Amino acid sequence: MSAMSGMPTMPHGPGAHGMSGMYAPPADTHSLLTAWPVSVPGVLALALAVWTGHRALVLWRPRETPRSPSLWNYAAVSLMAAVAGVAWVATAAHNSPFAYVMVAVEVTAAVFYLSGVRRLAAKGRRWPAFRIWMFVSGLVAVGLALESPVSTLVATSFPYHVIQHMLLMVLAAPLLALSAPMTLALQTTNRHTKKVLLTILNSVPFGVLTFPVVIWFLYYGVMFVFFLTPLLGYAMNHMALMDTLNLLFLFGACNFWWPTVGADDNPRWKMTHGFRIINLLIGVPFESFLGIALLGGAAAASMYTTAGTHIGGGMVWAIGELSAFAGTTIVMIQWARDDGRVAAREDRRTAARQRADAARTSPPSPPGAVAPAAASVSAGSAFEEAYLLRGVPVPVTLSDDYRG
Repeated sequence: MSAMSGMPTMPHGPGAHGMSGMYAPPADTHSLLTAWPVSVPGVLALALAVWTGHRALVLWRPRETPRSPSLWNYAAVSLMAAVAGVAWVATAAHNSPFAYVMVAVEVTAAVFYLSGVRRLAAKGRRWPAFRIWMFVSGLVAVGLALESPVSTLVATSFPYHVIQHMLLMVLAAPLLALSAPMTLALQTTNRHTKKVLLTILNSVPFGVLTFPVVIWFLYYGVMFVFFLTPLLGYAMNHMALMDTLNLLFLFGACNFWWPTVGADDNPRWKMTHGFRIINLLIGVPFESFLGIALLGGAAAASMYTTAGTHIGGGMVWAIGELSAFAGTTIVMIQWARDDGRVAAREDRRTAARQRADAARTSPPSPPGAVAPAAASVSAGSAFEEAYLLRGVPVPVTLSDDYRG
């Protein structure tokens, strides 16, 4: 590609920046807006956005309340497909087999999640729309990190490399955790699938992977090893390894945010709200030290500049502090809500005991008298009462889902 206004020609072919088989963006602008290839996934994503948007409009009834669950499902898929399609068509996406595989995985995950919501609605149970949007937003964040131009700009720009990691570890992972996919799966899948899921959740390997010390290493330690050792340069020259490491980063982040802000209960390691806050604050000095090390060091790898490395280090420092603050805020909100639910549950239990005591001590009604109408019980308290009668503590997450 020739530069404009008589500027010298810049090499843009594969391997131009030392990365064999990978498209490298122009080194002078770090922008893909000079190229406009229309990728096949972009066209398919836009087609899906048009079709699902049409289905949402067909189901739209201006005066109908509540809205049909299918309407929100189609609308969510349409929005996600439209964002992905515009990103791919307007700019050059990272054209690689890994990107196409990840697109298929994300679409499949969205289909399974939304199908579970519809099955739950068919049983007369409402799944919170907030969790649907969290799941869809999490998948969009993964797509932006691994299939959008961000994944190509990492070839020559260290700040974009930091953006890719932050999209996976600080945005996508907590959004997916807030969507409670495991709770939805356990409520909507068949008995065999539930048995398999529960076996995995209660297994020893899963307990080891979700042990807090292991999680801290997978979330904080891996970033130190990756950014402060030659592993970064080696991985950027071997994209299969880089793609594998990106999945490892996402896996470690999901394991970190699941017990911290997630709506799903972890059967192996249960964290109190106070320990969740400590879990977030522990990482503040680690991320600050990593950012300072990048700010004061040389270029992180041969394909990056020293100035770009310093900018990326400042981003790691700032985004790390911001993520800790945001996570702590979420935990505090969840803590207040859980305390409110526990207090309300104790009030209902006390009221039930008082009614039972009053019934035992009151004189018998005369023959032919009409018994007073029983106090109405909400669906949530009835669900909780079924647990209490068995002497089993009420699961907070499940009671929320049934209560709507």
